[in-house]
Amino acid sequence: MSIDSIVDEVLSKEGGYQNHKADARGNTNSLGVSVGTNHGISAPVWEKVIGRPPTVADMKNITKDQARAVYRRDYVDAVTKRYGIKEDNPIFEQVVDMTVNHSPQAVTSMLQRAYGSKVDGQPGPNTRAAIAAGGDRGNALVDERSKYYEQLIRGNPDLGKYRNGWHNRAESFRR
Repeated sequence: MSIDSIVDEVLSKEGGYQNHKADARGNTNSLGVSVGTNHGISAPVWEKVIGRPPTVADMKNITKDQARAVYRRDYVDAVTKRYGIKEDNPIFEQVVDMTVNHSPQAVTSMLQRAYGSKVDGQPGPNTRAAIAAGGDRGNALVDERSKYYEQLIRGNPDLGKYRNGWHNRAESFRR
C-alpha cells in the first residue's frame, strides 16, 4: 500500500470535527480552552502548526489536505525515523495508524512490549534492534492496543463510548 493510501485510510478512520469533553487532552489548547479535534489532528498538534493557540474556528477549518500534510510530517515520517520501520514492513501501516491514534510514548511502549524490548517509552537503539529482528508482530500490536484502550477506559469511564470503535480499529489489522 502506498503512503498516500495509508494516510487516506487513517484519515477515513479519524473523521471530522469533534469536541467531546471525554477527550480533554486532545481538545484543549495551551490556554486550557476546549477547541476540539479535526481529521485526527489534536489542538496541541495544530497549535504547533499555526504557531498560536487554535480557536474552535481554526480547528473546524482544518482541511483534509492540511491533515494529510501533518500526518506525513509528524506521523508517517516518525515511524521510520523513531523506529526504523520502512514502508515495506508488514507492520508499517498499523504503526502509522497507532502513531496518529495514540501518544508517541504509548506507541513506543506498545512496540517494546510486542517485541520483548525493555519498556521505557523511549525509542532507542535496543527498541529499533528488537523491531528489526522480531519480524511481523502485528497481532501482538493489536493485543497491545486493546489493552491500552481498556486502560484508558478504566481511568476515565466516559471513554467507554469509544470502546467498540477503538477495538474495531485495532482488530482491522489482525492477520
